[in-house]
Amino acid sequence: MIDINQMTLPTSEGPTRRQLLQGAAIVGAASLGLSTGCRLISAGPKRFDDLTVGAIGIFPNPGEKFEGELPETALKAALGKLNSQGGALGRNVVFRGAQAGTEDEAFDGYRRLEADPSVVGIILATPLASEQIVDAAGSAGMPLIVTSFDLEGRGQLWPAAETARSVFQFHVPEAWSLEAAAQYCATDRKYRSAAMIYDDFLFTHAGKAFSSACSANGLQVSAVEQFGSGDSTLPEQLSRLARSGSSALFVWADPQTTADVARSMKSLGFEYIDSLRARSPGSGQWHPQLVGCPTGMFERDWATAAEDAAVPGSVTPGDIGSFRKGPRWLPEEWGNDFGLDWDKKKESRRGLRPIVDSACALIESVRRVNSAARSEVVRGLESGRDFVFASTPFGFTGDNHVAITQSDLAMFTLERAGPVATDPAYELGTEWGLKIMADPDMTLLVRPRLQSLQSTHPSLMGSLVEGGYGTQCSKSAAGNLTAACKIH
Repeated sequence: MIDINQMTLPTSEGPTRRQLLQGAAIVGAASLGLSTGCRLISAGPKRFDDLTVGAIGIFPNPGEKFEGELPETALKAALGKLNSQGGALGRNVVFRGAQAGTEDEAFDGYRRLEADPSVVGIILATPLASEQIVDAAGSAGMPLIVTSFDLEGRGQLWPAAETARSVFQFHVPEAWSLEAAAQYCATDRKYRSAAMIYDDFLFTHAGKAFSSACSANGLQVSAVEQFGSGDSTLPEQLSRLARSGSSALFVWADPQTTADVARSMKSLGFEYIDSLRARSPGSGQWHPQLVGCPTGMFERDWATAAEDAAVPGSVTPGDIGSFRKGPRWLPEEWGNDFGLDWDKKKESRRGLRPIVDSACALIESVRRVNSAARSEVVRGLESGRDFVFASTPFGFTGDNHVAITQSDLAMFTLERAGPVATDPAYELGTEWGLKIMADPDMTLLVRPRLQSLQSTHPSLMGSLVEGGYGTQCSKSAAGNLTAACKIH
């Protein structure tokens, strides 16, 4: 198996983002002297009557300090739990993971999985060959759950795409993320303007969606840049954005490019300090709050790559059900129960929610319809929003193929081992004292969307608030959360 943890990638100053994604696995594999052909990797020996969950995805780790997580890691925990519950149809459940580093390899991996009659569905965890794979899955009626990019925003998800009835999405739509981020900037931080720099390969419609979100929330769009446009270097683009004087900078990119932006901001003297200076920059000064997308900032990988350039108060929207730092995180418990020895690792909690819950959705659908026929699995997937496995409820219906809803969105922030000195002061959450955090790490920013989340997930939010989890920021004399914190 290719060791993805040893892979290296060029920075955003080099090839285009498309070239970077297509070349990621080849660069890493070549450095290890390994074959770069598509490989199907199974979790242990397969019996003739096993049901199979397929997974196509590669999570490259740029640099030694970049801690990604393979789909296999989360799938092993999920399938261990599902098999402990009896599997499905009296049969054991296994997975086959297709590692692929180019679009051709990703599509070849899909074809091999489609040809395997034991495969009841596939989890697609890479944007490589996504259009080909989605089209092929739709034509073949193959249940496909996409976890790493936004089909809904591209009009490629059912019912907008009439041929994609068997395709589902467990990824926050970009329009939702941008709406939540813009609302936070305008309502909570009282900013008047925002700028954006984005990757138009990964986020084709981000510029348009950004403008719409800002307009809906009364934010002025100060400037928009696409990475590498006009052969400009990143420092040149950031210098142009600086002239806009925006209070927030939206960075819609992968984790490594987000880290590149943070490093460049620091080297240029543009790093975020606090909301006061973000709102009212002095003459020749620009210190916007960094707002990332879930793909690039939800995990701490961007911060470990950026090192000291990663600033607390950098924020991103994300799915509250993916927050792993509360009182319990079931996938980690399953990982320990089924021999993955996660408790011996000195990393923050493991088990990617979209991967874990997508595996559950496929197998639970088999159980519900009492059939492994792919057309029936699709019917089972559409059976409602009452799937519960790793954390919060999720699901799909006949006319909605996105797993979560906008009311599931929360804001998350970067923190380090100690709070930033500011007035009024704030405290870090309980999670920092339980040895489940790394330094730096992303955690829940409780206040901005608390009221909405308490309505949607009262039990979860009650346990988090009462237990002191997440960054709860400044409190009034009566103990109520306030927006007085200058950091976030």
